[in-house]
Amino acid sequence: MSIALQSIKELVQRSVLLEENLKANFNAPNNQRVLDKRWPMSEVQGFVGRTDEGIRNAEDRGALPKPDMNERNNRRKGYTLPQINYMREQFGTHPRRSPTEDDVSIIAVQNFKGGVGKSTCATHLSHYLARQGYRVLLVDCDSQATATRFFGYNPDQDLKESDTLLSYLAGDTQHLRNAVRDTHWEGLKLIPANLHLYAAEYMIAGRAQANSSDQIYSLLRNGLDTVKNDFDVVIIDAPPALGMISLNVLYASNSVIVPMLPSMPDFYSTIQFFTMLEEVLEHFPEDMTYDFVKVLITRKESRTEGTSSQDDISEDAAAFYGDYMMRSIFYKSRAIENASSEARTIFEVNSPKDIGVDSKTFRRGIETVEDVCGEIEGYIRNTWPSEQRRNAGRVANA
Repeated sequence: MSIALQSIKELVQRSVLLEENLKANFNAPNNQRVLDKRWPMSEVQGFVGRTDEGIRNAEDRGALPKPDMNERNNRRKGYTLPQINYMREQFGTHPRRSPTEDDVSIIAVQNFKGGVGKSTCATHLSHYLARQGYRVLLVDCDSQATATRFFGYNPDQDLKESDTLLSYLAGDTQHLRNAVRDTHWEGLKLIPANLHLYAAEYMIAGRAQANSSDQIYSLLRNGLDTVKNDFDVVIIDAPPALGMISLNVLYASNSVIVPMLPSMPDFYSTIQFFTMLEEVLEHFPEDMTYDFVKVLITRKESRTEGTSSQDDISEDAAAFYGDYMMRSIFYKSRAIENASSEARTIFEVNSPKDIGVDSKTFRRGIETVEDVCGEIEGYIRNTWPSEQRRNAGRVANA
């Protein structure tokens, strides 16, 4: 029995119903996702840069509001992200770039092969940096819109073409401000994507043919120039293919993270990625540079469950790529996968039982992501002259 067009249409209709059912289960009413995560004092003092005693003293003297208390046991409920950011404001500990000294860090998470954990990495990194107190913009440039779904959207139903990069890349608008939207994470904004964004591949080429003065690879950079001063870090989830949008992502970025699975086919794909990147950069202006380019091993089995082939490839990659290789590994984790199946990052999960894992599995998942994102945070801060100056001062005073 052949599958005719009518059958495909029926499959689409059934898929839409399934998606609506999943959306009803995992999203808040009215499609307004809420971050109900609360962090305990043991973590908050590290986020804020003050001791438990210092925070409690500030609460006692009225510099901070009294914490929310659990009526059953009269214990603190934990702190929400807006409460943590308010503490940072009062203590002056927001980890922000200097607007006069530091450039915005624009990081492309990119490989020309799908299934390497690109969107998972981009969304976790954006949530991590927002939790740390940075002002973050996540730009979804992939028409599959996986990253956009993490923010509670059904991209092809909830979003119009004008809600994405498409209007700007097509030349219909002169700035990206209208595409930037708030998210349920304070300090984190999103430029979403949907399937229509794929049309930008043809529109960008059409603009170049119509006006030879248009630099087809600089459109996204010019667009980000209209909004980037509002942020410390911009993260770009790039499409898994070399096309017009990918060229724009590479030119708009000043840093690149390259996710790679520890398998031979992915190793070869990463080699091809760098070969194509070399060819592409030769057509960019000579002063085009990156602050850092790092290869990140993703979806590797845990240390106790790792296969010898995965270990061998990871070790070979580290040996040959050297300083271009990230020390941390984005290990495969059932906690991360279970959270992702509900379009959440692990940072949004309050309890291991919420995603059907034990506390040890949950803790390992958190540690994996924090190791990776913390290392990237270090790379970001090392590119800022203000941070370099502060570090030099600390050494001089030691």
